[in-house]
Amino acid sequence: GNTFTGFATAIRIGLGCVRPSRLAHQTFHRNGVAIEYAGGGQHVLRNSIFTEQRARAIEGCAAVTFASRRDHLLHLNADDDCLASDLGVVAVDPHYVAPAAGDLRLGYGSPAIDAAPLILENGALDVNGPFPGLYQGLAPDFGGRETY
Repeated sequence: GNTFTGFATAIRIGLGCVRPSRLAHQTFHRNGVAIEYAGGGQHVLRNSIFTEQRARAIEGCAAVTFASRRDHLLHLNADDDCLASDLGVVAVDPHYVAPAAGDLRLGYGSPAIDAAPLILENGALDVNGPFPGLYQGLAPDFGGRETY
């Protein structure tokens, strides 16, 4: 996973996008918009953290289709938009180690540790695409930083 912080729009899926995007285990913190979807279909958005987006966590839900969109941690976004009603959403503080200093690792006792689903809808093991099972603890963590 990755962390995105301080962008006007962290990720933009444009009108010309014809292939599905797969975003899993990402952390979005203090962006204007975390993800803007303008094109494509059958996108996957799973197991990510969205905290303190200034405008909205996600934009363009109605403009595209999703093969899977669920299991996120949401906290203090100006607008959670379509994510708020997704299955598996947890609305709590992720307890970053030091967000003001840019340290978005999950702190001790974070509700995001070992909390992401281990099995996806299709029965595949989650995390790291062709290298599944590379996580610490009982299950993957939400977001872009696996706690060690």
